[in-house]
Parts: sequence; structure tokens; C-alpha cells
Amino acid sequence: MDCPEHGVSNVKVPRGAKNSRFTLMMERLIIDLLLACQNVKSVCGLVGIGWDAIAQVMERTVKRGQKRKVSEPINCLGVDEKSFRKGHHYITVISDLEKGSVEHIAENRDKESLAGYYQKPSESHKQGIQVVAMDMCLAYEQATLDHLPEGEKKIVFDRFHIMQNLNKALDRVRQSENFELSRRKDQTLAKTRQMWLWGQENLPEKYQERFGILKDLDLKTSKPWALRTPQAAVGSTGCTDGTRVLRALEGLGKKDRPQADAARGKNSGKKVGADRDPLPSSDHVGGLRGSLPLEALFHRVPALTVTKL
Repeated sequence: MDCPEHGVSNVKVPRGAKNSRFTLMMERLIIDLLLACQNVKSVCGLVGIGWDAIAQVMERTVKRGQKRKVSEPINCLGVDEKSFRKGHHYITVISDLEKGSVEHIAENRDKESLAGYYQKPSESHKQGIQVVAMDMCLAYEQATLDHLPEGEKKIVFDRFHIMQNLNKALDRVRQSENFELSRRKDQTLAKTRQMWLWGQENLPEKYQERFGILKDLDLKTSKPWALRTPQAAVGSTGCTDGTRVLRALEGLGKKDRPQADAARGKNSGKKVGADRDPLPSSDHVGGLRGSLPLEALFHRVPALTVTKL
């Protein structure tokens, strides 16, 4: 304002933030539009302002929210990675699963990204964390084990990644067994891939009779299928043995695809024959923490402690 006595002065008004060209009500409108549109470009067109102005509004809004935020104990912590910008650039997002609020954001997706958050709360707050839900990222798991009291009992792998690795492991066992059977002219498992991967409730009626016979046969593929079925409605485990089991399954799902393609004769004019190396044996699974025989792997499954989110 221009004062006759003091000259031109900047005056802070209650209806606007410092260094902002918008009133608080206008900034509230912009944030509401962003939440509704989920798209910055659309809001720019509706309000008639640029990307930089909206970015400044978002930054001020976050700062105001952080100032008002009161630190409270968290029971269920969620840890996830999110792709940021183009290429393989990631951030780690830590949230309160019960309240649906973001508690911390860190650069990258390594051990230090989560460890930095664990170093901030008091010991009483860390003791109050009952569950840490995450994907099967070894860095997040190790940070939780190192910095959270009784962390090995609190880790819960999310259902999506559990089922993804179980399905990959199941398909690898089926491929290996089908290859062994086909060399003996046995077509029992031929053209059955999707039958094993479908959930029982989704299996088309035309396949139900055949699959009912298949799953009761003494097949190696039946064992990971039986493991996969009870996991469909639950998360994962908070026990060390269970983590090792899931790591072993993850390792089985990550076997080299080129070797599998070569064993099936893909990308080659030759037919599959005895001179070609077969798929990795399903009798032994290589996990990230060592090896675990497949029979022992399935034997341990009933002892897993499972937690439903």
C-alpha cells in the first residue's frame, strides 16, 4: 500500500499468504480443482493461470498442512515406491494406513530412504507401530529389521506382490514339469497354463472337469497351486521362515526367460530335443537368501503367520 506518511509498504493481510498473488479462498479453490481433476493442465485451463503458479500454490498448501500436523502414534505404516518424472526415478512414500495420510516422502527407494524416517520418531512411537506393509523390496525390509523394535514380527508383504510371485513360481514349476513329461510323450500338462493361474471362482465351466482331475494327480505343479490358493485373500507373513519362503518363491519367478524359451524351442528353427538343456529343475528353488528345497518349501507353508490387511 502507498502511505502518505511512510511511503510504499508491504502489508500482510489475513485473507492471503505472504508473497502470494492469490487469496486463501482462491488457493483453496485451486486445491479443490486439483483434487477433482487430478490433472494440472485441466486446472490451468479452468482458472487461467500457469503451471508455475499452481506449483507455488501446492507448495504453500503443503507447508501450511505440515505446520498444523500433530505427531501422533501410528499403528499401521505403509511403505511404497512411486515413479517420479521420466525414467527410473523413484521416491519412497510412507503413510498412515488407518488415516490415509502421507507421513514422509524420501528420495530414491533404497534402505536409507526408509531408515531416515525411522530415526525421527521417539522410541515410544516406534514401539507403537504394529504393522509395516510393504512390497517385497529387500531394502525396505532390511531398514525395518535394523531400526524398528521387533521389526521381523511387524513386516507384512502386500497381497499383490505375494500373488504375483506365487503365480510366477507356479508357472515355472508347470513349465519344468511339462517339459519333462513331453519328453516322455506325456501331454498331461499341455495347454493347461491358464487353468492353473485362474482363481477357482474364475475358472470357466468348460475347464472345470478337466482341471478337477489335474489337480488331484500326483503332479509337482499341484503343490505350488495348493500353496497359492489359501493365500488369495490374505497378506503375508511376519516371521523369518515365512520371509525366506516368499523370497524363494520370488527367486523361482525370476529365473532367466531366455533359457526357458530356448528349452521350448522358441526363436529357433529346431525342435525341442534331448540335446537341449531342460528348464531349471523344480526340485530346487534358489532364493535371495540361499537355497531351499521345494519339498521343504511347501512343507513350511502351514506354519506361516499370515496377516489380513
